[in-house]
Amino acid sequence: MKRTLISLLTFFLINAAFSLQSNLLNQVASNIQQFKATCQCQQCDLQQTNLQNYLFSSNSNLGGSASVAAFKNETLPTVDCNLQEANLSKANLSHSSFIAALTPDGYGVNFAKAIKTVTFSDANLMLADLSYGSFIGSNFSKANLQQANLQNTDLSFSVFNEANLTAANLNNAVAKLNQMNRNGAYFINANLSYALLNKADLTAVFINTNFSKASLQQAHLLGVFTNANFTGANLSGAKLETACLPNCANCASDFSGVNFSNANLKDAILTYSVFQYASASDIQKGINRAYFCHTIMPDGTINNRDCSLSYQKANDTYNPKACLEGD
Repeated sequence: MKRTLISLLTFFLINAAFSLQSNLLNQVASNIQQFKATCQCQQCDLQQTNLQNYLFSSNSNLGGSASVAAFKNETLPTVDCNLQEANLSKANLSHSSFIAALTPDGYGVNFAKAIKTVTFSDANLMLADLSYGSFIGSNFSKANLQQANLQNTDLSFSVFNEANLTAANLNNAVAKLNQMNRNGAYFINANLSYALLNKADLTAVFINTNFSKASLQQAHLLGVFTNANFTGANLSGAKLETACLPNCANCASDFSGVNFSNANLKDAILTYSVFQYASASDIQKGINRAYFCHTIMPDGTINNRDCSLSYQKANDTYNPKACLEGD
């Protein structure tokens, strides 16, 4: 009797699991069909779908080898697309284009307002074109954004923690503060090596961020830079302002542990932000806590001060998670 009950219970659980999985797949398929038919998918689940090579514009041919979302040779209706609060975590969006486009009759896909608060965590966005979009409050944690185009985007309040942005284009990208979220964006442990951030204007948490060989000419970065790596980066004409942003606890409010070896700081400005008062001596002291070796300084001189020393990360106690809203 007992063995029979166990067998029945096992059978029931297995069937329940299969049923749940089937329902989830059906729901995702339904969401895909909804998006295909209307270009609307607000708060819907599109996890792990393959949208590779898709052009998200109202006048587009959505050709591609999608395994789940079969949009091949189809065109979206001429209405504003809405992906607000959609979940695209672990989706494959490599080579996709999110460029807004107007149709001949004047209608267009407006991603400037429709991609807010979307979840792209763990998604593959390699070589995706996200330029000119508004990704306010979106989550790109651990996403693959290698060589992605993010130029002229609004990244305010977005999270890029542990994201791979190698060789990505963030020229003219912005991330600003407001009274609701006073930390801007988050790039904790993010990889921005070889990335383009020329004229970018970002207020963010850059703890342990890798900017090696990146181009930040005339960029304006404001925030927490503890242990950031600017090895070989071009910061000519850039302005870096350090500050313990209002929601960051126990952070280093200077350039502690920042690696500027082989970096170009010609005409750059390294200073404290407007969030706090600091004397000239305090600013110099904060800069002195950075690491300089073969570094072109703002006045054009070469600084080899630390070449004989091993690079050391900051000893300051800080908690990156303390910079996240609500922690």
